[in-house]
Amino acid sequence: MTPKLTKKSVEELANKRDHILLSFPENYKSVQDKIELKCLVCNSQWKTSVHSYKNAKNGCKNCKNKKASIVHKNKITSSSTKLLISQKARLRPSSLLGVKGSNHPKWKGGYGRDKNNPSNQDYVWKNAVKKRCQYMCIITSKKKNTMCHHLNGWNLFPDQRYDILNGVLLHRDIHRLFHDTYKYGNNTELQFKEFLLNEFNLNWEKIKVDLQHGNHHPNSPKSL
Repeated sequence: MTPKLTKKSVEELANKRDHILLSFPENYKSVQDKIELKCLVCNSQWKTSVHSYKNAKNGCKNCKNKKASIVHKNKITSSSTKLLISQKARLRPSSLLGVKGSNHPKWKGGYGRDKNNPSNQDYVWKNAVKKRCQYMCIITSKKKNTMCHHLNGWNLFPDQRYDILNGVLLHRDIHRLFHDTYKYGNNTELQFKEFLLNEFNLNWEKIKVDLQHGNHHPNSPKSL
């Protein structure tokens, strides 16, 4: 049976590791009791159990992390090692490699789109919406940091996804404000109408008519 560690034995171990024992429990009962130490190398202080400190290689996490950082700095992983890591990862039960469509846990029913790789239809639709809105936010008239917004949501109205009349150009901050209010997905033109009235006291029906005739000239709301 391993003899019980004493304050003296812990102090001796700390001295060997260039540490100082700052506190030791007066009513020391077991190796799970907490002690406090200070490292003379990095000047860090920490608390740990007697058991953890005894079994640690060094005991100071700060020094351990620095040593690990130095070891791995500028470390070059060979192609064969990378290949082996990749092969092992594919064998994991949780691997989603090759899992597509309805079998993928993030499957959304097939109505999603890759925003990082827009299709030609996306480009055509966005450019048409921008032109219709005179390349400016329909609320602020700002021309930079604008985004095309679907009035009737992409997921709810697939037949209107590339309908030019279903899109408006908004400043990025306003677009974010709308979706912060009504969330993403399941959005409707009625929500947008309500949003304009509540946030900017603007009449969407009038703006819509002006856009159709190319007569819309937005004035920056005072709230922006």
